[in-house]
This record gives sequence, C-alpha cells and structure tokens, in this order.
Amino acid sequence: LKQQRSVRTSKISRVDPDHPEWAWVATRIHTFARRAAATAGWWGNQPLTPGTWLEHLQVSVYHAHNSGHYHWHVDQDVSHSPGEGRILSVSVQLSPPDEYTGGALWLGPTIAPRAQGDMIVFPSALPHQVAPVGTGLRISLVAWICGEAGGAVHVDRALQLHDAVLGSLSWPTYQQQQQQQQQQQQQQQ
Repeated sequence: LKQQRSVRTSKISRVDPDHPEWAWVATRIHTFARRAAATAGWWGNQPLTPGTWLEHLQVSVYHAHNSGHYHWHVDQDVSHSPGEGRILSVSVQLSPPDEYTGGALWLGPTIAPRAQGDMIVFPSALPHQVAPVGTGLRISLVAWICGEAGGAVHVDRALQLHDAVLGSLSWPTYQQQQQQQQQQQQQQQ
C-alpha cells in the first residue's frame, strides 16, 4: 500500500486484472462499463472499439483518522502511447454506507450512489472527487477502461459531457462542501 498526500490522502493497492483470482472481476467491470457507455450514448453513434482494455484495478482505502479524500481531478492522462488513453472510469463501492460518514463521490455537481456493490461508470475526462471521510472507513475498487485514440478522439465528446453536466454552475469550494456536509449530518441527527 502506498500513501498518497498532496491532492489525495488514501492508501492504494494495485491489482493485475489478468491475475487468475481477479480476472473474473476485471471481465465483469470491463463488460459492464462498455454496456453503460453504449446505453448512455456517450460516444454518439460510434461504439467503443473492440480493442479496449483495463489499465489495472486499484483498491482505494480512505480513513477518517486522516480525513481521507481525493480532491477534484480527472482520470484522463497522457502516460499511454500516442493515440491511446483512458476512456471510462469505474468505481465500485465496497464499504457498506453505514460504516462511514462523508466520503461522497462527487461527479461534477452530483453525488454518486453509495450502496455497497454500486458500480459507477463515467467518462474519464469528467472532473470528480472523493470528499473527506468524517468517521469510519471508505473502501472502493476503481478501474480505467483504455482504448485506441481514447485521449484524442473521445476527449471532445467527454468535454461536451462535462459542459452538459456542469452547465453554468460553478464548482463548490472545499469550504462550501464541508459546510454542506456538516449541515446534512446535523439534519440527520
């Protein structure tokens, strides 16, 4: 496990999707993510190419004792060969939602569902964050679907989605988000 500081405070462990014990998980994630993208019509009339692959699987652990979080970021990167890149991001909720507070996965201005086993699929160019965990432990399994021309061909469509999701909304500041979470927690008590 590696401790990330700066924009992220969490422990991560990478898993090879081809490892025999994890291959069935990787296959299900890959299949589901491709279906979700096709159903949502994220790439218009162009289906994802058959040559997509999982970059790797990653278990992310966010502890309340250090306000585990991951500030606003996008998953699309330029570390792959030219014309290749992350197309879809996947987050699977492993912790039961009653075992932690805070830790919401924000996709733009929307909070993702957090039931145990929920699989959230979204374009890798969509800004997102994990808010600080207030109590307990949040564990998720994340993966990235990559493909040929992912960074070049699909980025325009992903940016259109980004604009459609955010509209004219401005990003809430970190302090505003903290205040909103505290108000929600007080209302629940």
